[in-house]
Amino acid sequence: MLKHISAFSFVLLISLTIMAKEKPLPHYIKKYKLPANVNILSVYGEDCTNCYYGFSFFLKSHEAYFKKKDFVFLFQKSAEHEIDNIFYYRLKLEKEGCNIIVDDEFYAQLGTKGVTTLSIIENKKLKEQFISKDIYKFESFAGMSSEPTMVTIWEKDTIDLKSRFGTKKLSIAVLNESKIIIQNQYSNDVFLLNIHSRIIESKFPISVITEKYDSLLKLLLTNDPENLKYNLENYRTNEFYKTYPLCKIKKINCVENNVYMGLAMTRMVPDQSNHITYEAIQAIVKLDSNLQIKHVYNLLDTVPGGSGKYISLIDWNFLTADTAVFSLSAMGERKKDSICCLYDLKTQATKILELKYESFMPLKNENGYYNYYHFNVWKDGKILKGNFTKSPYVYNLSNNTKARIPEIGTSTENFDLSGKDKYFWISKVFPYQGNVLMIAAIKQNEMCLFQYDPEFKKLISKKAIIDGYLDDIFVVNNKVFAFENYSEKGDSAILHIYELK
Repeated sequence: MLKHISAFSFVLLISLTIMAKEKPLPHYIKKYKLPANVNILSVYGEDCTNCYYGFSFFLKSHEAYFKKKDFVFLFQKSAEHEIDNIFYYRLKLEKEGCNIIVDDEFYAQLGTKGVTTLSIIENKKLKEQFISKDIYKFESFAGMSSEPTMVTIWEKDTIDLKSRFGTKKLSIAVLNESKIIIQNQYSNDVFLLNIHSRIIESKFPISVITEKYDSLLKLLLTNDPENLKYNLENYRTNEFYKTYPLCKIKKINCVENNVYMGLAMTRMVPDQSNHITYEAIQAIVKLDSNLQIKHVYNLLDTVPGGSGKYISLIDWNFLTADTAVFSLSAMGERKKDSICCLYDLKTQATKILELKYESFMPLKNENGYYNYYHFNVWKDGKILKGNFTKSPYVYNLSNNTKARIPEIGTSTENFDLSGKDKYFWISKVFPYQGNVLMIAAIKQNEMCLFQYDPEFKKLISKKAIIDGYLDDIFVVNNKVFAFENYSEKGDSAILHIYELK
């Protein structure tokens, strides 16, 4: 019986191979709507651990050039129910976003002797094939020319927000390609604006929060029942509270079609002499895409293990829906210490990141006050990176190294923020289609788009964007939303919408 089964399997394999060869490669390119230049990893479901590891290591080593849209993972039908396990335990890759095809005939067209095979296809023709033991011969993926494609930027639209909201004191966040969030920094009200119809679709007035002050106090002061009782009994009659805002929205962020508001609530703290000081309780309020409250997260005050470091809402942004990066304030004198930490909203787990001020960044200004330097942290693949707006470095926070931004017309040896480099300002650094893009001002009144190679070692192109200054820059797919809230020509609050090509 087993001999008959084996014979049948052999005949079936031969038949599939013949059928596959009867259908040329362009047939499958057309069938699955693949690009003419594509890379296909035919994953053998019964491959050895070493072969899997070899391809896993290879793909991660070429992460800067590995574009999911130009890559296909091809499986046989027999491995269909093991695909999740193969990705997680063998290839050690994130399956989400990968182009996966299960097709025995297509596999037979490209599969090589029962091992995982990388096929490089250009112009719908098989150019090269590699298995794990000869992958060292690999030179480039399909579609990659020796010269990188120039990324261009053009302005698609502008919206004058100052004329609509009556002030330039605004901050923005981008919910998706069609909707933005606007915060009026005077009134603290938050608006949802449709950028296509120019209609305000929803409003979240600060009164929604202040009316919930009692219940928020009970939520945020559960670990301090005495202070909770004192505030609930006294905040309505205290003269200071009558003139000082109970709640203030510090900053807005958006991730995965949700809105997150950084909230500071005022509370009274009496000492033993009944002398009252006023402190802020910090929280993150999660709203849905219609500005309805979904959840309130209580923020830790201090960082466990970080002596004298307090969570601050001056700068914060999301890496994932649950993980944010918060700035850190220092108790007492600010030194050359870390200025931010990772923070898990659900578990309150923290990790201090090694992002510190440089020696050319003065700790105090001429009036004796401490300077604050804004920063941004983002993920480039699986690598955590960061930058300061006023530093010519990009920092690898995964291995605690840094690299000087190449060819920007200034050196780090004599970088002078109070002199020749006072107009230096990085608004955004972000990966895009295998390149690194940077929007920055190097000289007065000129913002430019800089394009670098995937390794961030060579300047490919530089293009002036605007005679002015852009801040609060958000990238959604190939759209760039940039807020111009300062102009040497006069007051402005303009949203610029660009497209990358």
